[in-house]
Amino acid sequence: MARSLSHFLMVITFLTVTADQSKCRNGWNFFRGFCYYVGGDDSTFSDAESSCRRLDSRLVTLTSPGENAFIKSILKDDDATGAWFDFIFIQRDLRFRWDNSWGASISFTDWANNETEINIDLPQYPGFIMKLQCASFSKQHDWAWEPKACDDSVGMKYVCKRG
Repeated sequence: MARSLSHFLMVITFLTVTADQSKCRNGWNFFRGFCYYVGGDDSTFSDAESSCRRLDSRLVTLTSPGENAFIKSILKDDDATGAWFDFIFIQRDLRFRWDNSWGASISFTDWANNETEINIDLPQYPGFIMKLQCASFSKQHDWAWEPKACDDSVGMKYVCKRG
C-alpha cells in the first residue's frame, strides 16, 4: 500500500511539473509561476534588455535565494562566461547604490568574494543618473554575482523572465 501511494504521488508530481512547464515557450524553463530563458552570445547589458523585450519578457530581477539558485542551475552547463540580470549600479541624487528597473526590493545578494566595491570618479551633478556598472552571474565564481562593465560583451549571455 505504501509503495503504491508513493508511486501515485510521484506520478502526480511529474504531471504537475509537466503541466507547469507547458505554460512556457519551447526553450524556456518554468519556476514558481514564471518562465525563464537564457539567450544571447556576446551581449552587452543594453543588448540583453532589448532582446528580452523582443521576447515579451524582461531581464530577470532576482527576488529570492531560491530563484537565484534556480537560475544558477540552468546556467551551470552553459558555455557562457557570464550572464546579465537586472541589477545596475547607478548614481542618483549624489548617492551611488545598486538598483533594478522593476523596483523590487533587494532582500539578499550573492556576490562573489564580496565584490561590491566600485571605484568611480565622476562629476557630481544633482539629478545626474548614469548606469555605471552592471551585475552578472560569473561562471568563474560558480555563477555567483560580480560587478561588470555594462558594455562588456565577450562571452556574455542574459536571463529573461516572463510570467
